[in-house]
This record gives sequence, C-alpha cells and structure tokens, in this order.
Amino acid sequence: FIASQGMAFVPLQAAVGGLFIGCASGLYMLFARRVAGNSGALKALVLGPRDPSKLSYLAGLVGGGALMAAALPSAFEASPPSTPLVALAGLAVGCGTALGNGCTSGHGLSGLSRLSKRSLVAVPTFMAVAIVTATLRNGTRGPIVPVAAAEPAVLALAAQIGGGLAVALLPLAVLSRADRTLKEAYAALWSGTCFAVGLAIGGMTRPSAVVGALSPARFDGTLWVLFMTALAVTFSLYRLAGRLGVAEASAFSDTAAPQAVDLRLIVGAALFGTGWGLIGVCPGPHLVGLGAAPFAPGLWLLLLNVALGMRLAAPAWAALCPSRLASRARPDAVSTVDEVRSAVARPGATTVDLRPLVPSEMREGGFTRAAHAISAVWDTESHTMSLAALPADRSSPLILYCRTGRRAGLAKAFLEAHSYSHVLNAGGVDTHAPTTLAALGQPLHRHELGVLVQLFDGLAPGGGSSTYTYILGDTASKECIIIDPVLEQVDRDLKAIDALGLTLTLAVNTHCHADHITGTGAMKRRLAGLSSLISKASGAKADRHLKPGEAVRWAGGRRTLAALATPGHTPGCMSFFDDSIGCVFTGDALLIGSCGRTDFQQGNPEVLYDSVHAKLFSLPETTLVLPAHDYKGRAYSTIAAEKSSNPRLSKSKAEFLEIMRNLELPYPKKIDTALPANLVCGL
Repeated sequence: FIASQGMAFVPLQAAVGGLFIGCASGLYMLFARRVAGNSGALKALVLGPRDPSKLSYLAGLVGGGALMAAALPSAFEASPPSTPLVALAGLAVGCGTALGNGCTSGHGLSGLSRLSKRSLVAVPTFMAVAIVTATLRNGTRGPIVPVAAAEPAVLALAAQIGGGLAVALLPLAVLSRADRTLKEAYAALWSGTCFAVGLAIGGMTRPSAVVGALSPARFDGTLWVLFMTALAVTFSLYRLAGRLGVAEASAFSDTAAPQAVDLRLIVGAALFGTGWGLIGVCPGPHLVGLGAAPFAPGLWLLLLNVALGMRLAAPAWAALCPSRLASRARPDAVSTVDEVRSAVARPGATTVDLRPLVPSEMREGGFTRAAHAISAVWDTESHTMSLAALPADRSSPLILYCRTGRRAGLAKAFLEAHSYSHVLNAGGVDTHAPTTLAALGQPLHRHELGVLVQLFDGLAPGGGSSTYTYILGDTASKECIIIDPVLEQVDRDLKAIDALGLTLTLAVNTHCHADHITGTGAMKRRLAGLSSLISKASGAKADRHLKPGEAVRWAGGRRTLAALATPGHTPGCMSFFDDSIGCVFTGDALLIGSCGRTDFQQGNPEVLYDSVHAKLFSLPETTLVLPAHDYKGRAYSTIAAEKSSNPRLSKSKAEFLEIMRNLELPYPKKIDTALPANLVCGL
C-alpha cells in the first residue's frame, strides 16, 4: 500500500498542485463565504445536517478523483488493503476530526489563513503526532526519494484543466443573482473538483509521499512544498476576501465563530495525527481516491471506519473524559436540539436576536431572523448588553442567537453572571439554522436588505439623543440616502458612507425633531447636490416637501420609499416604507414596545392611534419596524410583534388615550434649541 519505490519528488508538480488547492480553498471563501474543510463536509454527510453545499463539495472531491484517474492514472497508487491497521487508522481519523473539528484543509489551510487560535494549536499538534507515528512505524533510516523534473505532459494537462476550471467559474456571475443555496452548492462543487485536481497533480493521492514527508525513512518533500504553496495562495485570497468585506475570512471579526482552545481540540488533533501518520491518508485524498477506484474494498473499509469514528467521538468523549472536565461545559458551546426544544416548551421562553443591523450581519444582502425573536444587541466593544429589553423574570428561558454563535456564547456567560438561570446558545443563522435554530419552532424570515446601516447616537462624543440614523445604499448606482441624521454625528455618518463607496443624494427627516438638531443642513454645506426632504405638514424648510402617499424615488428610479402620513406625535410625522426590502422607518410614531409622546408640538394621541393602526399595522406582518429611537438596546421589531404586544398600541383606543394622558413625562431637554434649528434644516 505504501510502497511505491519508483516514485520521485517533483517540486514543480507539487507546487502546481498546491496552487490548485489554494485556489479551491480561497475562492470558496470569496464566492460562498465558507471554509473548504474536507473532514467537515464528510462529517456533515455522516452526522448531519446534510447541507447541500457540503454534499456538493463531497461530490466535487469524488468526481474530481474519477476525472483525474482517467486523465492522469499515474497520480494514484494501489488502494489500501483491508487490514486491521487500516480500520484502526480510520477510527482514529474519524474520531479525531469529529472532536477537533478539522483536518489538514479546514485547520491547516483555512484555519491558519483565518488566523484562528484553534487552528494555530491544532495544526502543530496533529503534525507533530503524525511525524512521531510515521517515524515509529517506518523507522528513521532510508534513502531520500530522488528529485525529478516535472513532465511537460503533466504540466500541459494541468494548464488545460486549469483553463477549464476558470471557465467553470463564469456561471457564478449569473448565480449571484439567483437562489443563494444554488450559488453556494455550485461554488462548493467547483471547489471540491479543483481541490481534487490539486491533490492528484501535486502527489497527495500517493500515501507513500505523505508518509515519506512525515518520517525520515525515504524522505519525500512533496507534502511540504504542496502545503506551503496552498497555504500561501489561501492566505492571500483570504486577505483579499477580508478587504472585500467577507467577515468569515478572519477569526477576529465581530461575527466570527468561537475560538475556545480546550482539551477536546487537542485530543482530537492528536487522534487525527495518529491515524494520518499510520497510513498517510486523510479525508480529502481518501475521497479523491474513492472516486478514482470506487470498487476498492480497502477504501470502503477505511471510509466505514472513519464514519464510525465520527459517530463514536461524542459518546466516547463523554464516557472517557475525566468527570471534572466533562462537567465543565464550554461557555460558548451551542445547545443541543433537545435542549432548545425543551426550553421553548416552557412558559415565558423568549428568543433573543443579538445582532445589530449592519452589512456584516447580512449574507449577500440578506438578513435572516426568527419570526418571534426580540432584538437585544450585544455590544462587541464593551462585551455587555442592555437588560432592559429582557423579561423581568430571570428564571424564564432565554434562547440566544446571532450570526455564528460566538456572541450568543459570550452573552450567555454575561447573562448567567447577572442571575439569569436558564440561558441557551442556539447558535447562528449562518451556521446552525438547519438544526438548532429549527428547534425554535419558528419560521425563519429573510429580508433582502442590501446595504443598510443602522447607527446610534449615544453619549459623548455623540449627542446623547438615542437616535437611530439609517443609511440605505444601492449597489448598482452607488447612491445612498440617509434618514434622521444627527448634527453631532455628521462626521461619523459621512465616514461610513465613504467606507461603503457610496454617494449621498438624499437626506430625509421623518419629522421635525425636538430632542436633537438634524445633521441635514451640515451635510448639505459639505456635499454639493444633496437634497433634503421632510413632510410639508411639518412646517420645516427643505428642498422638497412630501405629501401623504408620495413616492420618494432614488437610485435612478430603481428604489422607492412610500411616504406614509403617521401624524399624532407631531402633525408632520411621516413613516417611509420600502416594500422591496420589507421594512418601514417609523420615526417617532411607532417605537419598539412604545410610541412617541403626544403632549407637545401639537401632538394628538387619538390621531396617533388612528394613523399607526391605519398606515402601519396594515403593512405585512413580517415587515421590520426601524424606529428613530430606542432606549433599551434593541435594533428592530416587526409589525406582527407591535400589533400583538406593544404595551400601548395593542390596547383599545380608550385604553391608549388613558395611558398617554397619564405619562407625566419631563420637558424635553433640547426642545428650545432643537425645534427652531430643525425648522430651518438644522442651520
């Protein structure tokens, strides 16, 4: 099985193979925002969830093996025999990759390129163990494998296949506007195929080359040349992805997955290294070999034992791990499906979405949320969150989720430190939606928000008004509009717009504010061609006065905001509905769990109740509610949630009027300076 004594070390061929593998790994991150992990894809097949993209990636590996067996049969050695050693190695590899959650591709290429702490520990661990294992089994003496020049025919074949793979990337340009799942599945198929080609051309489908690299006996440098080339290419493409806004390309982004380094990771890496060192085969080359020789019994024995090892990993760890360690659950570990279902079934259970509304939280412009979740944003700078939005009963279950599960783990620890006794981490919409999040028993709604940035006016250096300012961008025209800017935040807002590569064309105010001075006038002084908009009923100056029902068209007419008259807080209040992305900017008319006051500026509670019920509560129930203020750390709500549970507006009109007449709110601090300024566009 390992003996292929006539083989030689061909550095150029190994480097070309590494180039293919690096492109497969790096471009998969660019196009699909995913890690190209061979063991992770196999683990999805064995343990689930059977994500279509991971299954497509496996199909690419196996199909690429069949392709290379026909095009370059000399790249493959005899299949492994059906021996106990092969079965033992398979068990070690399967158990190790399940516990350590990665192998030479997921940890070695993608993990190191992301600068993941886990991978920086796992890779040296499994490399060292593999070297020791291979050396103990094969000895320390033997001739060095001869170095040879690459055959022109092999290089020509590599060029032909590389050209074909380059052409095969073109459909991704069309699929980028199609279904996201289809795009990811195609990118995965392409990546798996390209990875398989690189393994075959580079010599990694020959176990003798791997064992030769891991032990001094018959030393072969193929693995090291291929791996370093692949790592250099992957690392470069990950840096490019990061510059293009792919947050997944870095382990240090706010939305990156957890990086806990624990005993489970180290033991898993050591087990994988043991199996790899015994026979020189890991999941990627194994699957490529299976595609090349689909009827080889030794390969099937190896696959069955890898799968068995993956299935046995969790129960074996629970049984063999010292009780002191087994009882210490990782604080960032995602709760099981059964745990989530049990919590949801309890009275008072609340699902909490920890994400802010910023582009990094969106996947290809889409923002996916659980239908009945409340918003409570985790502050990544202070590592805290407001408790005001959460249930008063700290014993009721809180089920947290974010985009990847990392912040949910941090928030879980934070809340438990604040006496919340039943907190679960349901993971993230990008990584756990098919399993743990599905256990919430709620529909997952996706909003195609595109470029939408929600900015908050907090304390110094801000104005302290708790105002939400919104930037809406259009990627095609590179135009954007801003809604409810704040004077003290003009520099921040313009920097955010520049960072997005957009041009500001419209500044919209939902009403004449009393708690802050609008930033519209200051922006107009700095930006030629910027137009200001406000309702005609507001009585304030602007370049354009809006009437009820009017359409605000922008981005060359491709985008539209419907101006909805929602008076009551003030006579000139307007909300703006974007039907294409399913959200409404409600100003002060409708707040999250509240509404604007009606005791000044000609406010009228009866008019407010009627306008909200007629104009806002008639919108689709899945519509996101994006208010001008929030004081409890929340980013959004929905029409359904406000209709059913708003403490004021879900009441009868008589009850609402009684509530509003008895609020006894203090006089607004800035009204005497803000109102006069806002009547003249903040100037």
